[in-house]
Amino acid sequence: MELGWDDITVDKWAEVADPADLIADWLWLVPEDAEPMLATACGDLFLQRSDGRIAVLDTYAGSCATVAPDYEQWKAMLDDPEQLEAWFRGGWIIELLEAGLKREPRHCFSPFVPPIIGGTWRPSNFHACDLLVHLSVLGQIHEQVKDLPPGTPIREFRIVEE
Repeated sequence: MELGWDDITVDKWAEVADPADLIADWLWLVPEDAEPMLATACGDLFLQRSDGRIAVLDTYAGSCATVAPDYEQWKAMLDDPEQLEAWFRGGWIIELLEAGLKREPRHCFSPFVPPIIGGTWRPSNFHACDLLVHLSVLGQIHEQVKDLPPGTPIREFRIVEE
């Protein structure tokens, strides 16, 4: 199965009206000057900094890292198949599509139980979810567990609806 751009990204015209809403629950992690640039079909976000640098918010690892010094270099990096796979998880998307999952505009693939709290990387643990909901839930969970040592049993966490 070959994937196209629409298979690995969320249509930016279908996103919420205020891009700042997408990172509202990640402000504890993302740089203050970061603005959402592109969402992946797996719910990660590329962010552009005020100085032009491009960062990626990995919603599964709960990390945010600079990946390119500017937009042009980032765009050139998209020509590297290995980099494209690392950023957009194409192999995983193929597995999800072959398992029968489908996305609508504004939706990304999201885990029912996130891996950070013991969820599996099996298609049965994933569903299509509104991008804003995915970002909000995973941002809140990661913030609550960020200071716990690896392997700490998670007994509960709290999700706030806004």
